[in-house]
Amino acid sequence: MGLAQGEDIIAIAGTKQVKYLEENIASENVKISAEDLRSMEAAMPVGTVSGNRYPEKFMSASGR
Repeated sequence: MGLAQGEDIIAIAGTKQVKYLEENIASENVKISAEDLRSMEAAMPVGTVSGNRYPEKFMSASGR
């Protein structure tokens, strides 16, 4: 289930400037149609992306 299909909210970490915070807040007004969702699902099916964000040697340095 994608965010467009639920009431989930995800914070965008690392916003340091007010103008970017305002852009992030404005994203609440973006509407994604059923057709948009189908197109996105066709381009990147659920489960296509997996694995660590960084290579293992960097993960150990991050303390995670």
